[in-house]
Amino acid sequence: MEQQRVFVYSYNETNNTTAIRVSTFSTEAQDNFPITFVVRQQEGILSWTVPVSAGFDYKLQSMDRTLCPMDKTKKLNMTSQQSIFVTVATMSNTVVNFNLMANILPDFELE
Repeated sequence: MEQQRVFVYSYNETNNTTAIRVSTFSTEAQDNFPITFVVRQQEGILSWTVPVSAGFDYKLQSMDRTLCPMDKTKKLNMTSQQSIFVTVATMSNTVVNFNLMANILPDFELE
């Protein structure tokens, strides 16, 4: 039995360079039935699973991903209202609890 949910996060794009940090966490997700997170935004798709293997004996129960800011030249052709879609799915037969959070990172800049 597959369980799937879709979350929509909306925000207003400004003249500042902003990025979105998506944080995920689950202590109940299992290796044989992981939770898959798929993020869709205007310029692409990003996906990962929880738990994440970090070696043979160590599993990470959380994962944060930063969505790249919109290219400034493309901002001219878009509306200020933006949305990202997060699909959360698992093939587990039991309910698997998880935490999902999206935060705006204002004035985001990589050096």
